[in-house]
Amino acid sequence: MWIWRISSVFIAAYPVLNILLTVAGNTWNHYSDITGTVLAIFLLVALVVYPICRLFLLILSFTTLRSLPPSAFVDVNWSNYIPHL
Repeated sequence: MWIWRISSVFIAAYPVLNILLTVAGNTWNHYSDITGTVLAIFLLVALVVYPICRLFLLILSFTTLRSLPPSAFVDVNWSNYIPHL
């Protein structure tokens, strides 16, 4: 459960953080060299962590199919919900 949550948050937050850091780096680039270093470190870490998080989500989606509750196999009576069927 925690692996799924952490991976999902990272995958959702990474593009936003990347855009914010890129804009900040372009804005503050003439002030110091530290922003370029921070951007490079963030990019290198993200290039390693992002595929791992995607792989975790893919693996977890298939492993949860092994232990479905019995209610997942109950047939839906569609005629109750859509009367013309």
